Amino acid sequence: MSFKDRIKELRRVKAKTLLQNPFNWRTHPENQKALLQNVLEDIGFADALLVRENDDGNLVLIDGHLRAEIDPEQFVPVLILDVTANEANKLLLTHDPISEMANSNHAIMQKLTNVIENLSRPVNDYVQNLLNEADKLQKKIHTVKKPLIVHDVFQVIVECSSEDEQKEIYDEFVSKGKKCKLLSI
Repeated sequence: MSFKDRIKELRRVKAKTLLQNPFNWRTHPENQKALLQNVLEDIGFADALLVRENDDGNLVLIDGHLRAEIDPEQFVPVLILDVTANEANKLLLTHDPISEMANSNHAIMQKLTNVIENLSRPVNDYVQNLLNEADKLQKKIHTVKKPLIVHDVFQVIVECSSEDEQKEIYDEFVSKGKKCKLLSI
């Protein structure tokens, strides 16, 4: 299978020149902003923001709003995509959520944290929190629970021509000691 390559160009532009996407549905709390700023200080830009060029030639953000917001005077790498406004909106809606569907391999994540040197304190705290959450999830998954026992239930459904007939049959069965429930579909 072959997919289209929609990347037209890699360019570096001042973050403040990028237009915000009016449909950006993501919000960024201060702790996320602070953590990203720490990562950018530790490493720098290692990923490009996604943009499309509108009819006026302006670049409209698709992905990377927070990176652009951290320092509006910063020159940031952008991938200019050859997509329509509708396609850009599809990316905006699905790009991050699809990434979030990935599973984690806790053992490899632990090994990775052991080989990384010089993590800043906030980034290290965040990674340790991730590991702790993964530990809790692993324990929860491996907790042995009592098996669910399902007992056989035998039922008879009687179709009635009216509510009066339904009540009559119900009363008759209840008077004979049968456990009954009324059901209207």
